[in-house]
Amino acid sequence: MSTSLFNYIRQIDDIIASATDEDGVIDYESIKDEFEALTLKRDEKIDNIISFIKSRKAMAEALKAEKNNIAKRQQQAEREVERMKEYLAFCLDGSKWESTAGKVSYRKSQQVVIDDIDALPEEYIRIERVPSKSAIKEDLKQGVIVHGAHMVDNINVTIR
Repeated sequence: MSTSLFNYIRQIDDIIASATDEDGVIDYESIKDEFEALTLKRDEKIDNIISFIKSRKAMAEALKAEKNNIAKRQQQAEREVERMKEYLAFCLDGSKWESTAGKVSYRKSQQVVIDDIDALPEEYIRIERVPSKSAIKEDLKQGVIVHGAHMVDNINVTIR
């Protein structure tokens, strides 16, 4: 039966508690063998977890690289499609085409082109409110009270 890391730690704590007298003195000699056995199992479990994390991290990085590669290939294919559509429109010069390979027709659409964004009235400008976390962090570190924000200390696990 596989024991979780948490249970190993709890068992180690129980062993230490059973070997501790009223004054808080621990008799390590009496629990040495039992303690060592659990510590070795705990260490093996930790090593397995570290190996699992490293494996998953490598897999995530490989998947990210593959995702980026596929995205680039997708963009390239989409550009090729657009270039060929432009070429086809040039060749057909606005006339329709139909064959067993497919059908070419045209539809009208409209597109807004912005010539000068600064000349547009404010009602046509969308502004996103995004907090500047770096500025907030600096102020909080210097003791400034920032309503709506606070600092939290995190402990980040690093595995190499």
